Amino acid sequence: ATVAAGYAATAFTYNRDRFHFNAKQRQHRIHQNQSMKLELWKLFREDVRDLFELTTSNMNTYMVVGSLLVTCIIGFIFVGYQEFPMEPPWLLLIWNNSVFSAITFGILSVWLAT
Repeated sequence: ATVAAGYAATAFTYNRDRFHFNAKQRQHRIHQNQSMKLELWKLFREDVRDLFELTTSNMNTYMVVGSLLVTCIIGFIFVGYQEFPMEPPWLLLIWNNSVFSAITFGILSVWLAT
């Protein structure tokens, strides 16, 4: 009976240390995998945040450029219209169309950039 108990104890403790080591390694692998997934999603969020920041800064730049464009065109109307030749009338029509379309597109760009 003592020999059987000794064999049973040996069989019970056989490879027990290796089992505990493997269990700890498995748990560490699962936690590491979960941590890597969390870090990956943090990177995704950071990328989306960077894209939104880039878009916002571009829109602010477009608004400034559009405002300057509209200001310059309106100044060009006040200065250039007085010195513009009135003959031939079709040239004045083309000039007016181009200036007012530039104002329209400038105002549209400022409006869409807000």
